Amino acid sequence: MYQNKKTYDIAVVCLNGHLITNTLTSAPHEATRFCSDCGERNIAKCEHCGEPIRGATRVYMEGYTYQTPSFCHSCGHEFPWLTRKLEQADRLVDLIENLTEEERSVYKSDIRELIKDTPKATVAGISIKKLLIKTPQNIKDSLKDILVNVASEAVNKMMLG
Repeated sequence: MYQNKKTYDIAVVCLNGHLITNTLTSAPHEATRFCSDCGERNIAKCEHCGEPIRGATRVYMEGYTYQTPSFCHSCGHEFPWLTRKLEQADRLVDLIENLTEEERSVYKSDIRELIKDTPKATVAGISIKKLLIKTPQNIKDSLKDILVNVASEAVNKMMLG
């Protein structure tokens, strides 16, 4: 029986999450040591387990778009750019003055659920949408920018729709 197994090229991503290239193997000349957008160091493998970061699929598919991964496919560890975004989201939540400590804790926990494609993500999205009502506009806009980058497409539609 024939199985169509996808193979992947290797991606190079800066520590802040800017994609440098998703075709390191087939176009190594596109790689750089540092990001031209932010100056941060670039990586091509998980810093936790050493597995290469999955890049573009080597099977051509119509309409294929590459999305920088949040987690290593080999060990499940989050990549540095996700960690940094979550840390900044936590800092923004801490700036919201009219939240109780319990609401802050729920907010931070729910943000972490949004990044995973699980049934909890939908509930977390609804919870965050309620908490965004209590959030000052400038912090709300900054949080939405972060959340749109880390949340699944389905959760983004539900939260922003």
